[in-house]
Amino acid sequence: MKCFVLIPMIIIAFSFSNSLFAQVEDEAPTESMTVKESEEQESSAIKYTQGLGLKTGYYTTIALSYNLAFSEHSALDINFGYRVPGGWLGGSDNTRLGGVVAYQYHYHLNSNPDQLWSIFGTAGLHLAQADYTDDGGFRDHGDTFMTSGVTFGLGLSVRWGRINIDGALMPAYDFLNPEYGSGDFYWLRCSNVSMRYMF
Repeated sequence: MKCFVLIPMIIIAFSFSNSLFAQVEDEAPTESMTVKESEEQESSAIKYTQGLGLKTGYYTTIALSYNLAFSEHSALDINFGYRVPGGWLGGSDNTRLGGVVAYQYHYHLNSNPDQLWSIFGTAGLHLAQADYTDDGGFRDHGDTFMTSGVTFGLGLSVRWGRINIDGALMPAYDFLNPEYGSGDFYWLRCSNVSMRYMF
């Protein structure tokens, strides 16, 4: 009689222990994944992914600047502005209204998200309307014409809390440039310095 009582009890206990172990095994990976994800978030060097501010450079003397970090190392930089007569270096009266769109790849020099230093490579496109109205026009192309081309370069970015300051040396090649009758290369074409508020 005791056997008939013990056998069902052993079966019930065995079934209960199996279901308990299965539940623990199911929950363990979820817990470890959650811990792993939180560790990755804590170790990320990027604290804020967007920045909005002002940029100054050879291509545009004053421009609105928007920067979007879409991964730990990659960002998209969009700028649109105006070049005052002569720009940085003076020497002519032409003005320019246009912008530069560029991809940036950042290599972080440290891992502190509140004081983050990085160097970056960048490449992109520029497009603008040059205006030579105050310069007497140019050759047979009239007073205004469109210029466009490709740009690339190297830069340095510093983030202090929500403030981001960066600068880059960005040579460029113009595809459409009646100023020289065809395409031409410029060492400082899209070089710039910017300051943005991060959010």
